[in-house]
Amino acid sequence: MRKSRITYQDIFEQKFQEWKRMLPHEVHAYLEHMREHLQAIDEKYAPLYAQASSSKKQADPYSIHVQSAYRIKEQLDNYVVGQHDAKKVLSQVAFYHMSHLKKELETNTINEDYIKASILLIGPTGSGKTLLVNTLSRILNVPFVKVDATAMTKTGFVGDSIQDAVRELYYMSEEDLSRAEHGIILVDEIDKLAGGSRDDYISNSVVTGKGVQQELLRPMENSMIDLFSQTNIHSIRSMIQGGEIENKKISTRNILFILAGAFEGIEELILKRHRKEDGHAIGFGGKKLLTVQDVSLDAIQPADLMEYGLIPELVGRITYTVPLERLDAEKLFQILRDAQGSISRQMEQDIHDATGKKIHFSDEALHWIAQEAARFQTGGRALTEICHRVMNELLFHLPSLDLETYTIHEDFVKNYLPETYSLIVRPHIQQAMRQFPIVAKYVDWDKGAIDYLVQKLVDRSIVSIHKYIEDFMTSWNPIIHKIALEQDRIIITDEILSLYDQQTDTGNEDLFSLLKKKQDVAQYTITLQGNV
Repeated sequence: MRKSRITYQDIFEQKFQEWKRMLPHEVHAYLEHMREHLQAIDEKYAPLYAQASSSKKQADPYSIHVQSAYRIKEQLDNYVVGQHDAKKVLSQVAFYHMSHLKKELETNTINEDYIKASILLIGPTGSGKTLLVNTLSRILNVPFVKVDATAMTKTGFVGDSIQDAVRELYYMSEEDLSRAEHGIILVDEIDKLAGGSRDDYISNSVVTGKGVQQELLRPMENSMIDLFSQTNIHSIRSMIQGGEIENKKISTRNILFILAGAFEGIEELILKRHRKEDGHAIGFGGKKLLTVQDVSLDAIQPADLMEYGLIPELVGRITYTVPLERLDAEKLFQILRDAQGSISRQMEQDIHDATGKKIHFSDEALHWIAQEAARFQTGGRALTEICHRVMNELLFHLPSLDLETYTIHEDFVKNYLPETYSLIVRPHIQQAMRQFPIVAKYVDWDKGAIDYLVQKLVDRSIVSIHKYIEDFMTSWNPIIHKIALEQDRIIITDEILSLYDQQTDTGNEDLFSLLKKKQDVAQYTITLQGNV
């Protein structure tokens, strides 16, 4: 008997039943209600799915470019200041790992004896752990995913899992499975999963502490993970669009896993071990008692990590334990001045791209920002917060300022609001005075008046300098005009502005007499034509 031809209706029905099997029973009734709409959408976009699938098949095959460890470190040096030991280890691991991948790809064989390295980065917050790994992924041109251990739970519980991070590599690589299987996953704050040195029940729980550590073990070596997950938004979206990724698996065999954490207090555990090994003292005759200051993270051993709370199986999979140094003020200054991608360089470039203006941070200003950041004890993260705080008001006004170049000096970063408002007050006065050309002919504003307006802006006594000047001139236009008939120039001083703020409801004649009395203080003039 001849088999009947399969129709689009048959294909959609199979797809629809597959959706029902994968989605919870509670939504089946809703799916049935939406059947016609889903079929219409699926049929409408079917040609686009076919075209996209065809384009993928015609794409260039994935290839790997291997750079020497020295060259990789050179590029890391451009973005990360200091941390030379960490950069050497990362560069070395990356070189040998990528060489292995290239050989496998070219020979189309699998070396079952190959054991990939896993790295643990230990350092205080803001020391550059994430920046190092993210920069390394860009140098190697592989996808990168960061997952916070504090948000992870054991599979089957609400929250992220290590399997979700592996799936994310697939979507980060635009669904290129080969490229995804060569990516990098950074598990940050791994120390928060350790409960050995803490009385935190959650850290010790099966769900979020040691249970998650257990789940890391297999992916760090080699496991096959289903790309489809009922809790993964990408999987649900692809399924609705007619994708077939639910039948695919991703191998973690060649995915680099890098763990990171601050491990606060681990020096005390190292000290405890040293005292036990060295008889509590060092030096001739055992006269010096060991203290935490004598401890270096370079001396960390697997036993210290297990004492801290990492399970032995996880510690056993860590090939390199690399401590990162705390960033002092001098290192933070070098980051601002020398590192590509530093927040100061980003701001200079972004301002030029957006406005065409050239803004430059002086070394003295960068030193001050670095010293402030060092006080925060949050490493490089504080640099971004301080730079945005210092520059925010200037960035708001900069497009309208008649400045082609400007140097951010030390006085500016120390007193950023007065310095910014000093730049904007005179241009706003000029703009507002254009509405009163006859009066403006007789009026100058002295430095005291400028400082008065700057202070009012700092204190937020006035919101719009342009409106303030406009209101001032509108209110006093007839008075100033009348005085101008009797004398050559009128000097607007801080005393006059203060008088205006106090006497806004006083009649014009009273203002006129008060203004006349105040003219004797106008002994010098800084005209609007002066430098901004």
